[in-house]
Amino acid sequence: MKAHNAEKPLSSPKELEPGEWCEYYRQSRRAYLHPVKDELFVIKNSGQLGRWRYIPELTFVDGFETADIQDLVFSPEGKWFAIMVQSLSRIEIRSTADLSCLHQIKNEFIHEEAFDMCLSQDGRWLVVDTYKYYGEADEAEGIAWIDLETGDSFARSWWEMNYIEPEEIGYGAVVHKMSISPDQKQLAVNEWKYCSSAVLHLFPNLHHKHQPVEEQPLSYHIGDRISDFCFHANSTNLFCFKTMGPSEWKMSDRQHYSSGWLGELIALSTTRQDELWRVTIDYRLTGLEWGISEGTYGSKGYAGKVLVGEKEVVCTAPGGQLLFFDMENGTLKLKMKVNGNYIYAIGWHRDGDKIRVATDQELQVIEWK
Repeated sequence: MKAHNAEKPLSSPKELEPGEWCEYYRQSRRAYLHPVKDELFVIKNSGQLGRWRYIPELTFVDGFETADIQDLVFSPEGKWFAIMVQSLSRIEIRSTADLSCLHQIKNEFIHEEAFDMCLSQDGRWLVVDTYKYYGEADEAEGIAWIDLETGDSFARSWWEMNYIEPEEIGYGAVVHKMSISPDQKQLAVNEWKYCSSAVLHLFPNLHHKHQPVEEQPLSYHIGDRISDFCFHANSTNLFCFKTMGPSEWKMSDRQHYSSGWLGELIALSTTRQDELWRVTIDYRLTGLEWGISEGTYGSKGYAGKVLVGEKEVVCTAPGGQLLFFDMENGTLKLKMKVNGNYIYAIGWHRDGDKIRVATDQELQVIEWK
């Protein structure tokens, strides 16, 4: 590759094969389920992208190598996707039909340290973090909004967004996931602190550079790590999966936890700083006595995935299990075994009343009433 600027066909999909690593929270590789097609996209930060298809077994189709890839988001209808190429300070919009680059986005807000982005539900607004120097309180750092219809963009610093810093932890963080609420009024930012602690911020989602930040943002100090989170359709509740790595476990007083501990499912209010409930995910729910405390999962913990329905919330568990909880109180309502040992991704079916579960065996569609 010339000056890290040219792409070439993926030489080997070996390192992008979805395997047991999908159950570990390893940021160097991520799996994404196409919103419509029976396809799984896997990226590696070093610059590899591979497309896998269930035909019916999971089979490698194509891919490419480029400078680096930090994040990927699909358009709502799945016709295109965006990747962040960090070292080249740009975002590429690519066709899902043949992976070709349709156009590039370069502006003053996309830097070499930018890590995460998200897309609005209508596919118009692309939101990126504008960190330049992680760990330093640069007043220019914050969040940028890119209008994909007009090409216009603007940014607000963390301080302009009324950033809340929990008193018990210091500055220095990495943005690991962002998501816009269904009503498109709030922006959730999952911030991993250098002290092995997670903070989930809720900011107003702005739509023009002169829009005032009127509401007071919320900040939840979760502790440990958040592997995934998801809004409820009414935008008033948010659910996240909290985990931790074996090294953090050893440094903590975790003797009161049961064997097979993987993490906790936590329900939060998006209108007030209030935790609604939390459920411990361990052998009592999974039936498995191996977990983080037994040293089973990698340095960042178990990569639990979350999806929220009208009255229930579901999270993944080892052994190809789905755990369904009552949204109001966190009571376990159903435990389901899908066809496969590893669940790579979960998402909504286009019908809206079914969920798609991508495993190592098949893409399974489950009715969710």
